[in-house]
Amino acid sequence: MAISTSGRVLYFDTVTAASVTGMQQIIGVFWVSEAGALDMAVADAFLLSDSKGNRIIGKTCEVVGHGLEVTTANPLIVDGITLTTLGGGVVYVWLK
Repeated sequence: MAISTSGRVLYFDTVTAASVTGMQQIIGVFWVSEAGALDMAVADAFLLSDSKGNRIIGKTCEVVGHGLEVTTANPLIVDGITLTTLGGGVVYVWLK
């Protein structure tokens, strides 16, 4: 699957061209393992930042294949979304 930066569900499998501009309302972030080259290993990391480089959310994998799943009832409002780091797996960002 290719990077998708339009619509309500963003999909990132590489940091290349992995950004969205403007004000966004995040209601969920999943960092998950996908079979093959996109599998997560211990010490793989991911980091989402805003347009000013401020950390939105990030994590380092501690157990093979264990990522992060976060949802919120109240949206997190950010100015831009950039996938700064992705060592393995894929990232889904749900927007309101």
